[in-house]
Order: sequence, then C-alpha cells, then structure tokens
Amino acid sequence: VSSISASARCAPLPVAFAVAIFALVAPCSVLASTPLGTAGGPESVSEANPIGQLLGIAMVLAGLACAVAIVLGLAFLLARIGGPAIALTSDPDAPEVRRARSVIGRLVSVFLVADAGVAGLIAGRDVAFERSVGGLGGAIGLGILISGLVIAVVGIVLIALIATKIRHGNMSQAIATTLAAAALLAVGAGAGSATAAATGGVYHEPVVLTAAGKTNVELQSGAVPFVARDGGRTVCNSVPDGQSVADVWALDLGELGSGTLRATLNLSTEPSSATTVEFFIDGADLPEGSAQRAWSGPAQVAARSSDGRSGTLTFSNLALSDPAAKPDPGASPSSPAASGWPASIAGSLTWTCQPWAAPPVDGVAPPPSAAL
Repeated sequence: VSSISASARCAPLPVAFAVAIFALVAPCSVLASTPLGTAGGPESVSEANPIGQLLGIAMVLAGLACAVAIVLGLAFLLARIGGPAIALTSDPDAPEVRRARSVIGRLVSVFLVADAGVAGLIAGRDVAFERSVGGLGGAIGLGILISGLVIAVVGIVLIALIATKIRHGNMSQAIATTLAAAALLAVGAGAGSATAAATGGVYHEPVVLTAAGKTNVELQSGAVPFVARDGGRTVCNSVPDGQSVADVWALDLGELGSGTLRATLNLSTEPSSATTVEFFIDGADLPEGSAQRAWSGPAQVAARSSDGRSGTLTFSNLALSDPAAKPDPGASPSSPAASGWPASIAGSLTWTCQPWAAPPVDGVAPPPSAAL
C-alpha cells in the first residue's frame, strides 16, 4: 500500500465524483415509477390484470435495487480512493499522512468543492427562475429541480457515509472532499436562489409601451369608393423592453365601400427599406358569418425616423386575401370583386406616434388575427 503514489490515488477522484453525480440522476427512479407499456398519449381504463400488477411491483423493486446497487458501488469505489482502510496513526511522517496532505490532492479537492458550489449557484438560479414563471410549467420545472437537488445532496452524503463505514471510520481525503462538495452544493443552491432576483435571474413579463398616434392614407381602390379620415385613431406599440416602435395599429383609416378600413404595420427594430402591412375591414361592418376581407403584402418605407415613431410607406397591388371575394381570372385588377370589395389596392400610408404612455392607451385593439 505504501508504494502507491499520491498522484495515482488522487487521479480517480474527479472521475468518481462525476460518475456519482451522473448515477444519482440515472433513470432508476423513472424505471421504478413507470409501468410497462407507458408510451404517452390518452389513457384508457382497463380491467385489473394481476399479472400486470405483479410486473409493476417487480419493476418498482428492480428500480430500487438498481439505485441501491449504484449507491453501494460508488461507496466502495470512493472507499478505495486513497488506498485500503488502515488504522489511524499519530506519526506525522507516515507515508499515508504525507500522501493525504499532498499538494496535488488538495488542489483537486479545492477544485471539486468549488465546482460543486458553482453548480449549486446555477441550480439555485434555475429554481428561482422557475418559481417566478408560475403556472403549471413553472411548477413542474420547480419540482424537477428541487427533487434533483435533494436527491443529489442526500445521495452524495449517503455514499460518503457508507464509504467511511467501509474504511472502519477512517475518513480519507476523498471522502472529506465528497462531503464538502455536497455541503457546498446545498449552500450554493440556497445562495443562488436568494440572489437571483437581485442579479436579474428571475422571469419578468416583457414591458411593451403604448402610445396614441395618427395615420393618413392615400388609397387607390379602383371602382370601390374610399373616403379617407385624416388623423384616425391609432395605437403604437414598442418592442419588448425597448423604446423603438414595433408595430402600428391604424384603427380608423376611413370608409372603404361599406366598411371601416383598418391596418397593421409591422416594423423591424432597425430602419429598413422594406416592411409588411395588412389592411382589413372592421369585422363589425361585415355580415355575420362572412369571411374577413384583408389585403396584405410587402411595402416600401419611403421615410422613417430612427426609432420608428414616424414615417411613410408605399405599397402596390396588395391582393385581396379572401379567395371567395376575388373576381374571375379575366377581370381587371382594379375592378371590384363580385362581393363589392376591390381585388387589389395601392397607395401610401403615413404614421406619427406620440410619446410613450405609462398605462395602456384606452381603446387598444388586439391584432386582427385575434380580434376577428
């Protein structure tokens, strides 16, 4: 035993610690709690099957036996690190004492304990984040994280205690390092959870600012009459947690035929020469049960401020999106559809947004896909 060098004894320690962590989260518990034939999907109620129940009990016992075997195996492995069990000695010059106090062994121990602390901090922040998310998804994530932490800490301590018992009470440096890592893992998890809110580690709903605005449109709608309304009611929305305009909802551009024309303008976070625009008829002005009338497509930004608070765009040949309302293939693009709506529209749209308001602007309407 005395011929074994300190470096040879300390080398298996990182590998053993990594194996212990991996084995503790191995799917033994899943195997123990998952009955045969579970594959997800809708459940069906069937008659009691004694053989199936016996197999389920056998699977639970097998899973428990697997977990016990892993713990005992890792405990024996940990007990062998540092050599076989020996009696305690008071001789400071004994080879075993010199090896336990080797510089390499201490550096490895410090590294593993510090690594466990960092892992605890990360896990604690994840716990705080899942707790702040709320809802069913947050509760499930929180339960999985806490269960994993408890199993890891308890399992590591149990392995260290069993290894100490195997060595007849002689706690080696490897065992002491394992216990210290378990303790720092738990402390780090608590510290990470407690400091997550102060360091931005918790979830928060993105803040979207709103402001009133004005829009003006010049529209070419063929034979369908259009009466523009200058400065119609408009809502501007910011990008999440930002000051730039993300989209503009023009809620009253004027009267196109027998309906109020609205529009949604999507702007990128950076100035661009292209964007998308959608014009649609207010659903309240359509007969009950009829399809939505909308014209959408690309548009060119002729002028725009750096934050998107004002600008002008031009569009051409935005086709009617409702196939049932389109004219026959031989009809002119500018002629009205059979239902009385233009087959395509063209023109320009100008918008201006006021300063951001702290509370949402009254009368904010959801996007057309949700409102109609």
